[in-house]
Amino acid sequence: MVGLARAITDASEGLGSDATAIALDQESILLLMTHDWRSARHRSMRVGVQAGAQPVVVVGSRHFAAVLSLALGEVDDARALVHEAGAALDDVPEASSPFFTTLTVSAVVDDRGAVPRPVAEETMLLGRVVGAAQARGHLAVAAALTERLGGRTDLALAPLDDAIARFTALGDTFGLGYALGQRGHTLRWAGDLTEALACFDAAEQVHRSLRDLRSIAMAVAGRSYVAALLGEATIARRDVHEAVSMMERTGDIAGVGHTLNIHGLIEMELGAVDAAVPPLERALLLADRGVTPIYAIGWEYLLVAHLRHTLGDADASARAASEAAVRFDALGDRRGQRALQSARKAGVVTMRS
Repeated sequence: MVGLARAITDASEGLGSDATAIALDQESILLLMTHDWRSARHRSMRVGVQAGAQPVVVVGSRHFAAVLSLALGEVDDARALVHEAGAALDDVPEASSPFFTTLTVSAVVDDRGAVPRPVAEETMLLGRVVGAAQARGHLAVAAALTERLGGRTDLALAPLDDAIARFTALGDTFGLGYALGQRGHTLRWAGDLTEALACFDAAEQVHRSLRDLRSIAMAVAGRSYVAALLGEATIARRDVHEAVSMMERTGDIAGVGHTLNIHGLIEMELGAVDAAVPPLERALLLADRGVTPIYAIGWEYLLVAHLRHTLGDADASARAASEAAVRFDALGDRRGQRALQSARKAGVVTMRS
């Protein structure tokens, strides 16, 4: 696939800057699919400097780069990129043919506490190609996540409400379910748990109308995590087991990994640290099959390192911390590197020599 990506760009040479920009954009997507994040980001950033690149190309490339920046916690970069994408979208006719490739952040890292939590929120990395009106909704969701990660959760709700209204008016049920789920995760993040449950219930109903089993399971998983935060252990465990089972029945390995992540977090929130480790480590085994977002693997290992330390298993904690370091270094994930360094300084985790 990497060879195909490079062939696309090579073939565009000599055809003009716009053709090169389009080729670079497509190459970025293919490189992301092969987990080569460094190259994908590099190609995506090159799109914006192609003289004469059409607005439809700039919109997609800037959104693509913003999502990658959000995954790595680079909020200021993401905010600027989302703004650039929005400015370019203003120059795209509403009636234009579909051009925007949807892309989402699958796992969002909550590093506000002593133990960072990578939370699986979505499973769709690359999805549909949509038009300008729907692109505005997706940019609004990206803007909302930017505000959430930037510590301004109150400012995240307005763009989500805007996205929900846009998708509803367009009859875009897929987009509506996505935006409702993101509203639920944002409210969970803000501590408004009752309203978060209502959003996940609404998202589940939308996904059920589409018979979208993967998204149904993720909505159920999102609700289960909120139930755990409310201390409703029976409901939380029942719902997350349902979500994992749905993914397993459909053979959705990526979905299994995501719902196992939620299962581990639920046990952690309920104080059952010994029960939290097995689903998280099972999810990491699935990561070797390429089904976990590559940027989240380091955080998953770091979480396991914390939990193993709590359980008094220093050797297992050190192994997990070392694996986290490898992943963070490979991606150039500076936020992850800082979190690992802080944990080491606090004596919470050690590293294998």
